[in-house]
Amino acid sequence: MSSDTWKADHPEQGDIPDVLGAVRRRWWMVAACFALSVITAVIVAHAMPPVYVAVATIIADKNPPVILVTGTSQTPSIFEQQPVSQAPSAETVVELAKSSVVREMAKGQLASFRDRAAVDTVLKGLRIQQVGDTDIVRISTESTSSALAAAAANALARSMVDQDLAARRRLATGTRQFIEQQLERSRRTLEDSEAALVAFKDRNHDVSLSDETVLNLHKLADLEDQLLNVKLQHAQVDAGLPDRGGAAARPSTTQDSGDPVVTTLRNRLAALQVDLSGLRQQYTPAYPAVMGTQAEIDAARSRIGEEVARNQAALDTRERGISDAIAAIEQRLLSVPAQEAQLAALTRNNQDAVRDYTLFSEKLQEARIAEGSIGSALRLVDTAQVPTAPVRPRRNLDAALGAILGIALGAAGAVLADQADDHVRMPRDIERALQAPVLGTIPLLGTPGARLPRGRHVASFPVRFARLSREAEAFRFVRAHALRAADAIAARCVLVTSALSGEGKSTITANLAVSIAQSGRKVCVVDGCLRNPSLSRFFPEADSPGLSQVLAGRGTVDEVIRPAKEVRLSCVVGGPTVTASANLLDSAQVAATVAAFGRKADIVLVDCAAVLDVADVEVLAPHVDGIIVVVQAGRTTVRALDRLRHQLEGVGARIIGAVLNAA
Repeated sequence: MSSDTWKADHPEQGDIPDVLGAVRRRWWMVAACFALSVITAVIVAHAMPPVYVAVATIIADKNPPVILVTGTSQTPSIFEQQPVSQAPSAETVVELAKSSVVREMAKGQLASFRDRAAVDTVLKGLRIQQVGDTDIVRISTESTSSALAAAAANALARSMVDQDLAARRRLATGTRQFIEQQLERSRRTLEDSEAALVAFKDRNHDVSLSDETVLNLHKLADLEDQLLNVKLQHAQVDAGLPDRGGAAARPSTTQDSGDPVVTTLRNRLAALQVDLSGLRQQYTPAYPAVMGTQAEIDAARSRIGEEVARNQAALDTRERGISDAIAAIEQRLLSVPAQEAQLAALTRNNQDAVRDYTLFSEKLQEARIAEGSIGSALRLVDTAQVPTAPVRPRRNLDAALGAILGIALGAAGAVLADQADDHVRMPRDIERALQAPVLGTIPLLGTPGARLPRGRHVASFPVRFARLSREAEAFRFVRAHALRAADAIAARCVLVTSALSGEGKSTITANLAVSIAQSGRKVCVVDGCLRNPSLSRFFPEADSPGLSQVLAGRGTVDEVIRPAKEVRLSCVVGGPTVTASANLLDSAQVAATVAAFGRKADIVLVDCAAVLDVADVEVLAPHVDGIIVVVQAGRTTVRALDRLRHQLEGVGARIIGAVLNAA
């Protein structure tokens, strides 16, 4: 194919005219893609059932609705550290909403909907999200039925409120029943102690308590009050022990030890147990996520146990101290006369019974008030309204997006189809254009011309830094064919160039030079691209005044040839940048300089500028024995290669082969 014929069939065009021309010539492709995309979008949008979203909002009140009787320092309120008077965190509420218990309660409230599969789908696809850092939780559901979407969101919200209320009432009722039992026992004990004291006084009219005994009895009563308070605190700490059962914990009903650390850990444990319950419904126990969650649960339980044990140890120490003080007073009471000691014991028993009965009477009244006034810590803020418009599909938007996509695809297809036969992609395209063999194909390396930090870049220089890679093997393949082609014409000086800049010729030259040196031949690689020298980035160890200084008469060949790291490889860098490089390369010294390089090595590789960019190659070509052309796949055009071949043939240069780069 001649260049005149090519130009006649493919007139010169720029990037934008190419695109516009392709769209104009293949307008039917753009129109077809536009129509097909719009029709498809409309059909799909109308075929899809409408999906509605409903949202309900609940809040975890900081102070749940319950009336508490304020306790004293000696006998604090039994509900002050219980969930009856505390609200779960928003994070706990989110995890609670995901539990199967709440979903089953919600499913029961949706019994009026006959399509049970749709109900299950809605509840499985619900989304629960905390609103920022607040205690507000938003519950959203989606369904093809607007009524079902709203009903499901409201049912789930009400189920959470009802479940929390029922759990709090169960706790309050259990506490009240326990106190009633203790009150009945204390009443019988009080009656028995009063009867025994009256009987003793009737028998012993002349026996009375000394002032010291009365004082000891008062101290003993005070210490016993303190001991009771410690035991109550001990009971609260014991309530912080984690449940070892496999069922998921319910944060809203879990007792609290009063320790903030234990409270945080129990909330975390509850959330993990909810997650584990959901995972077990989907995966086997050996699934990594299940095992990981179980491990976190075990760790949380262990930490709770450690914190509770620490609190228990502190209370045990205090309890022992009070008990020792009580024992000491009791020992002193034993030293009084027998009848006075008996009277003291009966008096003490009566005081204890009165104190216990009074205490339990107060606590029963408190429990009854709390039980009657208790409410849920969760409150429904906004009920879900039946949505009037679906969230998807949005038919107008879908049609518009389809139109845009169709135009884009049509234009892209037109451009690709118009340019498919112009860019070089296969070796046969090169062979037709250059009428020379392809010496090999190099896979995509690092970015051509990229800066090599400290002279190292594994991706761009595999022959040096990754000798066992497939990229290095590709260069050895090119080396074998290049040496065979050079030997066939007895070429000792070979110039490496390309049609356009940025096609990777410097990278190919550096790797090929190292590969030939590794084969046992002496190689001299020369940077002949004086406008933009590149080889110094690959061979920083060979820094010298450079070729430009030799050609300018300010240096000698021996001064600029420097050994590279590889044995049998020497390098000549370009030196200072020269703007009018063609004038310098056209000097009388070029032939002698190239011949001098040839005497230093078995083969000389000269990296030169792109043929179609500057005239450097046409000036230097008569002084070398052959030329290797680097062609970047998908970038170089057949037209460019045709022009390159005609220009080189015009100066009598011989192309011995080409290398297809980035294929």
